[in-house]
Amino acid sequence: MSRDLMPNYQFGRAVSPKRVDEADINDRALQAGEEITIWSTPVPADKAYVWGYGQDHREAGDANYIYAEFLEDGSGSGTDGNTIRDAEVVVAVTDSTQEDTLAKTTLGPDAGDLADAKADNRTERPLFPEHSPGATEDKHLQLRLRARSGADGVVVGNDSDVHIGYGVVG
Repeated sequence: MSRDLMPNYQFGRAVSPKRVDEADINDRALQAGEEITIWSTPVPADKAYVWGYGQDHREAGDANYIYAEFLEDGSGSGTDGNTIRDAEVVVAVTDSTQEDTLAKTTLGPDAGDLADAKADNRTERPLFPEHSPGATEDKHLQLRLRARSGADGVVVGNDSDVHIGYGVVG
């Protein structure tokens, strides 16, 4: 059974910010009600990764403002270039096989809200502070979408514009 990822400013400024690389998004068809992994990255032996970075308030200089415009690639039931709006965004930490979820959380803004946030002033976008537990050697960070009926069958394109950050420690 997995734990909830929770905001926890544990590593602070020791975290080097990175973000999801859209070019590495897997072109997988979404299924209503199912969490489909669209991106993952393994943690190397000499590092630890945490979802998010920075503090949980807007006045912090290291605040992590996020947006994500997930685009359909047209090979599924959707139309190439359309924004996927009807899905929840889930971040997870998994084991080395990526079969067991160790911790996860559903982001407050859904895919539609995160797409709208792209047009907002940077400091008005949703915050995604550092979360724990982190991932250590041989574990993975995963980005997933849980489609609702309006996104069933669409395939996420790697031309999406995803600005969701994670932190590297070490």
